[in-house]
Amino acid sequence: MACHNADKGGANQLGPNLWGVLGEPIGQGKGFAFSDALAKKGGNWDWDNLSQWLSSPKSFAPGTKMTFAGLGNPEDRANVIAFLNSHSDAPKPLPAAPAATAAKSDEGAKTAEDNAAAPAPAGAAPAEKKPGA
Repeated sequence: MACHNADKGGANQLGPNLWGVLGEPIGQGKGFAFSDALAKKGGNWDWDNLSQWLSSPKSFAPGTKMTFAGLGNPEDRANVIAFLNSHSDAPKPLPAAPAATAAKSDEGAKTAEDNAAAPAPAGAAPAEKKPGA
């Protein structure tokens, strides 16, 4: 509370006001004196780079003035970003599930289908068929 607020039209504090931060240029505007390290990052704040920033501001922008050590838990970072996203005139759509999770889910489904279609090992009793299967 002493460092930031996310109130529409709220004043900067030790850090900039965070109303509508998703989609804004990184380290620019709001009448705030950002560090050169953050101001030179380029691009706009999005789900991914905000997560990187919240994980470790000093790793994301070496030389930043931000003294916050970071949030190690990805769920905590996601919750903070969702909170910030809700404090906006135009909240961004939530990102899709990570591709790796979806790919693992697809692999699991294929493996189950492959196993069901695979012939029974030699000497095994035939699989029982259920009516309508």
